[in-house]
Amino acid sequence: MKKLLLLSLLGAMGLTGANAANLMDFSNMKPYVGAGYTYQTQDDVNLHFLGLNGGVQLNDFLGLEAFWNKSTNEPLKGEKLDVQYYGAGITGQYPLVDQVYAKGLVGVSVMKADYGYDERTESGVIAQLGLGYNFNKNVAAEVSYTHQSPFSGVDGVNVQVKYKF
Repeated sequence: MKKLLLLSLLGAMGLTGANAANLMDFSNMKPYVGAGYTYQTQDDVNLHFLGLNGGVQLNDFLGLEAFWNKSTNEPLKGEKLDVQYYGAGITGQYPLVDQVYAKGLVGVSVMKADYGYDERTESGVIAQLGLGYNFNKNVAAEVSYTHQSPFSGVDGVNVQVKYKF
């Protein structure tokens, strides 16, 4: 259901007549970097991540983004807990009102979990859906719901600040 909603949003952005011509106009690409915090839960374990991302906004609607996040958790039940995930995806954004925009991401994610006694790595799909706010032409903040399919699904909330060049 979540993936269907995200794909519907991205599809609607591309199919509106006013936006169709601009969807393939890549003459004004803008690179950006960002940093953020992610809170995720899986199997009653709360995970806290700090992360970095970077990408390029291809036009007003489409972009590409790469990300890396590392957990900041304390040991779990006396055992080491080190989780990180990284990947890349296609982003879509659509202006709503003034400086507010809707944002989505669909991509591939690799999650590595080291519990001290066991280490596992799984890859899968990552999907995000959220809102952003442009403070000015260079600085924006975003908050989004995040779902990842590795390890039977991990859900959470991501907050980040971006600097656009």
